[in-house]
Amino acid sequence: MFIHNLLKRLIGSLILTFALVSHCCFANFDDAMKLYQQGDYENAYAQLRTLAEIGYYPAQFNLGVMYASGQHVKRDDIQAYAWMKLTEGKLEAMDQRTQEFYQGFSAEAKLAADNRAEEIMSIFGDDALAKSLLPSPLADADCTPPVRAISYAQPNYPSAALRRGNIAVVLVTFDVDKNGRVISPAIIFGQEQFHKPTIEAMLKAKFPAGQPANGLVNRVHYALANSSQKEGSYLSDLVGKIRKEADEGGSAMQKFSYAANTAHMAKKRPEDQVLNQYIIDAAQQGLPQAQFLIGRNLLYGRGCEVDLMKGLEWLRRSAQSSYAPAQHLLATKTFADKRHRKTSMLWLENAANSKHQPAMLKLAWILATSPDADVLNPERALKLASAANKKPADKITAFDTLAAAYAANGHFKAAIKLEKKAIRQAKRLKWSLPALHNRLTSFEQGVAWVDYENH
Repeated sequence: MFIHNLLKRLIGSLILTFALVSHCCFANFDDAMKLYQQGDYENAYAQLRTLAEIGYYPAQFNLGVMYASGQHVKRDDIQAYAWMKLTEGKLEAMDQRTQEFYQGFSAEAKLAADNRAEEIMSIFGDDALAKSLLPSPLADADCTPPVRAISYAQPNYPSAALRRGNIAVVLVTFDVDKNGRVISPAIIFGQEQFHKPTIEAMLKAKFPAGQPANGLVNRVHYALANSSQKEGSYLSDLVGKIRKEADEGGSAMQKFSYAANTAHMAKKRPEDQVLNQYIIDAAQQGLPQAQFLIGRNLLYGRGCEVDLMKGLEWLRRSAQSSYAPAQHLLATKTFADKRHRKTSMLWLENAANSKHQPAMLKLAWILATSPDADVLNPERALKLASAANKKPADKITAFDTLAAAYAANGHFKAAIKLEKKAIRQAKRLKWSLPALHNRLTSFEQGVAWVDYENH
C-alpha cells in the first residue's frame, strides 16, 4: 500500500521533474515528453530508452517512472528502481524520490532491487559507458595531429549580410581526396545566408596530396573588417556569452554551439578534450549534430583516443535521427568493408533521399560506375546525378558524376560535353586532375567508366 501511495506521488511529481530538467533538453527528449503527455507511451518509452542507454540521466529516471507505473511496459518496481538508481548524485529531487521508492520495498525486494541495479549499472552506468561509448580524453599534445590545409580561400561576404552588419560563424564538414582537393562539403552549423559562400570558399582550399580523409570539419568566421568591434574582441565576447549559457544549465544546442564556435579558434581555445565534454552533454540529450561531431572526433582522435567502434556507434545514433551528414560519413567509412556494403548503401540511400547533395552524388557515382552488375543502375544514377546538378555546390564532382551517368546509359555525346565542363571548372580552380582526362578519353572511345579502385 505504501508503494502504491508513493507511486501516486511519483507520477504526480513527474511534471515537476520535467520542469527541473526540460529546459536543458532537445530533440528526442523533448519529443519523448510530448509523446508522454499525449499518452503515447509506446513511442515515449522508445525515445526515453534510447537516451537512457547513452547516459542521459533525466531519461533514465523517467524510464524508471514508466516501469513503476506500468506505462507501455509491464509494471516492474525492481526494474523501475534500477533505472532510477542510475541517476544517483545527479539531482537532489531525483535522489530523494528514488530513496523513498526504495524504502517501500520489503527486505527481499530490496535485495532483488540492489542486484538489478548493479546489473543495470554494469551496462549503462557512467563507468560502463566510459568504456563502451564515451571518449577517453587526451591532451591536444598527445593526439594525432589533424590534417592541416595548405591554404584556405577567403569567403565572399554576402552583400545583404554586409549591409546589415551581420556577423556569423559557420561549421562545415567535408572530405579530402587523394589529390588534396576538398569534396563533399556540407554545412552542419551556421546561418543559411552564409552557406553558399562558405561552400565556395572551401572548394578552393588545398590540402596535402596523398592524405585523403572523410568527415573533416572547418570553422569559417565572418566578421566586419571596419567594425568598431575588433574581431578578437567580438570572438571573446561571443564565446564568453555562449559558454555562460552552456554552463548555466544550457540546452543541448547551447552546449553544442559553444563547442562549435570555439573548436577552431586560433587563440584562447580550450583543449579539445574540454570541448568534447560539452559535445558529449549535447549528444546524450539526443542532438544529432553533436552525436555526429563526437563520433567524428572519435574517428580522428580530436581530444581523445582514436576508437573506430565508439565513433561508428555515435555516427549510427546520429544517422538514426535522419541526420544526413552522419548517414553520409557512416556510409563512407564502412563502404570499403564488403561485409557492411549493404548497410552502407542503405545509409547512403537515406542521406540521398533527404536531398543531401554529397550523398546524392556519391550514390549516383556508385550506381553509374560499379563493376558489380547487381549494384549497377545507370537509369537511377542519371536521375540522381541530374537532380544534384540543378544547383551543385561542387561543380567538378557534379559534372564528372553526371558525365559518368550519361556514359553508363550510352549517351556519350552528353558525357563528353559534361566531362569537358568538369575539366574547365578544374582549371578555373587551378586543379590538375588526370582522372578527368582519362574519363574523357574513355567516353570519346564510346566506353563507360568502371571504377574498380573504389569498389
